[in-house]
Amino acid sequence: MASLLRQIVAGPRSRHPEAGLDLCYVTDNIIATSGPSGTYPQRAYRNPLDQLVKFLDYKHGADWAIWEFRAEGTGYPDEEVYGRVWHYPWPDHHPPPFRLVPMIMAGMRNWLHEGGEGETKGELRKERVVVVHCKAGKGRSGTMACSYLISECGWKPSEALARFTERRMRPGVWAGRVDSQSVA
Repeated sequence: MASLLRQIVAGPRSRHPEAGLDLCYVTDNIIATSGPSGTYPQRAYRNPLDQLVKFLDYKHGADWAIWEFRAEGTGYPDEEVYGRVWHYPWPDHHPPPFRLVPMIMAGMRNWLHEGGEGETKGELRKERVVVVHCKAGKGRSGTMACSYLISECGWKPSEALARFTERRMRPGVWAGRVDSQSVA
């Protein structure tokens, strides 16, 4: 029953076939997901936090961290994700406060390029992933995932938007109306 509720709530978003969770790999290093929950009743229709953590641990070991953008609160304590969560809240259906964008990009870049033992600092650590989430994993998460692809990876805005839409939404579904001037 909970799985059926999660499918209904996910609506036009793609689900990860292996995990059965509402998440996608935008790139090998960027995962977008809806906001997980550890409590009922939200757990019945959102990603169960314990299942998300189990999946991330299985696929990425200790090489994952969360960037969370919900002004309405996370719905889980930081300890349940080993404290590997950075909070940059702003209201749903609003652009991010400009001062947050460089901080978020720097945090994601530092996590993905942090030198491990025997590694040169500054090189991309292919095993590392950032997990971005807001409430539905589309608006605020998509804004930051696309911002990273544009600012840090040199993608064109149209390419970043197309990739996010292709990976996050079911085929034939567009994430929403986008004013081309807002991403140019």
